[in-house]
Amino acid sequence: MHRLSCLLIVLAGLLAAAPTLAADPPQPSPEQLRNLAQLLRDPGVQAWLQAQAERPPPADPATHAAVTEPAAAQAMMVSQLDTMRAFLRQLAAAVPTLPAELDRAWTTFAAERDTWGGQRPVVLIAIF
Repeated sequence: MHRLSCLLIVLAGLLAAAPTLAADPPQPSPEQLRNLAQLLRDPGVQAWLQAQAERPPPADPATHAAVTEPAAAQAMMVSQLDTMRAFLRQLAAAVPTLPAELDRAWTTFAAERDTWGGQRPVVLIAIF
């Protein structure tokens, strides 16, 4: 039952995220494209872009950590996705056994109900 509820939660999350994953990024307006083209034609901006392209990357440790940090985050996300995929494969493998499991649970419940004599058990809850 725990796996079934986990499956439902995961599937609901995937279905809710699907439209946002499939959505294309918003298209820039014609005015924004004109402004960009005008900015790129500016000689000062062109010189700055050329200088940035020719400049060697800085070698300080903070920058190196910033460069490796996305790689570490990507590795962590890949690991989490692999774990989720493995879990979903286990859930998919368990689906064919679900009817038998529910039948066994119903049989157990019916047997326990018969031991009660068809009456509901009285549960006393003490509040302290």
